[in-house]
Amino acid sequence: MADRRGEPIACGTGWHGDPAVARHEDVLNRQQHLLVGEQFVLTDYAAECDRLVADRRWLAVGVAGCGSALALTVLLVPILVAVRVDRRHARQSVSATGPNTGPVDPFTSAAW
Repeated sequence: MADRRGEPIACGTGWHGDPAVARHEDVLNRQQHLLVGEQFVLTDYAAECDRLVADRRWLAVGVAGCGSALALTVLLVPILVAVRVDRRHARQSVSATGPNTGPVDPFTSAAW
């Protein structure tokens, strides 16, 4: 967004809106409109800044959400894979040695 001279009007970022410059330009244009006439069109740069900041916020929230999901994926997937590999390794070691590797007690065994 640019003022009547073609200079950009700063509206703030997606996290913090700052329409002070836009309000100042609106006041200047209103004064010029009253003093000179129809040459100076009344503007509403402050409302345009509010809309622009709202659009930037939606974009910032989307980028932050995608970044958070990516960071969680990068951090959690290796942990979950390691846990699964450990479980599989533990299961294979039990099946290789058998479930009961100790001596057999003849009084409590199911052979009776």
